[in-house]
Amino acid sequence: MKSSTGETLVILVRHAEYELPYPADDSMRPLTQHGKKSVQILGKGLVKTLPPIHFEDTISYTRIIFTSPFRRAATTARLLSTQLNPIAGVHEVKELALQSPNVVEWSLKTIVANLGVESLVFVSHMPELNAIGQSLKTNLKLNLQMCEAVCLSISSNASGFWQVGTAQLLWKING
Repeated sequence: MKSSTGETLVILVRHAEYELPYPADDSMRPLTQHGKKSVQILGKGLVKTLPPIHFEDTISYTRIIFTSPFRRAATTARLLSTQLNPIAGVHEVKELALQSPNVVEWSLKTIVANLGVESLVFVSHMPELNAIGQSLKTNLKLNLQMCEAVCLSISSNASGFWQVGTAQLLWKING
C-alpha cells in the first residue's frame, strides 16, 4: 500500500535506557525497568502522532520497524511494535548496529526502495541515527536522548524521485 500523498515518514528512535554496568559485551545490555516504561510512553505518543494505516482488517501505525541487533535497541523495537503494529513486522539489521560503517548507504537504499509507503521506523544508537538524519536533511544535528524519536518527511517529486538532504523535520517526542 502506497501513501496517497507520496510522502514517507521516517521515524528515527534512539533505544531506551539500559543497565550499567553490565559484565557481558556491549551488544547484550538489557533495558532497565525505567527504560521499558519509557518505551511504553513513547509508543503511546507515536500512536497519537502518526496517522493510522488501515490494512486489511487491522490498524497499523507504521509499515515496518528496522532495528539494530544490539539487545537494547531490539528490545526497544519489539516493545514499540506492540503499539505500532507494523504491517511488515520488526527486522534486525546488522547495518544499524553500533559503529556500522554501512549505516547511511543501507538506510538510504532502504528508504528509496520504500518511497511512498506511509512510514518506516529505525531503532538504533545515537551515532548511527545522527548519520542517517544528516543524510536525510542537510545540516540536521540530532541530539536524541534515550527513548526519543524524531520524524522526518520525505516527498517524492512528480517523477517519483527524492533528493537526498531535502527531508523536512516534523517533530520530536520522548518516552
